[in-house]
Amino acid sequence: MSITNNRQSTIAKISDINIPYYVNEEYYESANITTQFPVLFLLEWMAREVSKHE
Repeated sequence: MSITNNRQSTIAKISDINIPYYVNEEYYESANITTQFPVLFLLEWMAREVSKHE
């Protein structure tokens, strides 16, 4: 399973399940400062769902 900002990335292609999220990439000078909030939300949501069923 992967969570990616690009469904054509290598990791997305080799994963059995890919959860894509789309945000515009942002850069400051040469550093990629794109938010990772969607990934954090998905991980926390999945963790809560799993813990509800234990």
